[in-house]
Amino acid sequence: MSGSSRVTGKYAAGQLIALIVVAVIALPLLPLILLVIGWIRLRDRRVASRAASREKEGSIVTSPNRRVPAPQR
Repeated sequence: MSGSSRVTGKYAAGQLIALIVVAVIALPLLPLILLVIGWIRLRDRRVASRAASREKEGSIVTSPNRRVPAPQR
């Protein structure tokens, strides 16, 4: 074994078939995956921008996933 990534030997055909199957399944899903990643990044950027603008105003900045207890009467 020389350490190269060339596919040779008795398992070469199986490895090639597996690579083709993975490519056939993954490539059509690639636009959907990229869309989800882009949406998550945009959402996080908007939340960070909102928090930064609140911080400039001097108000209390809270995490969107953390509840703040209501003041007691």
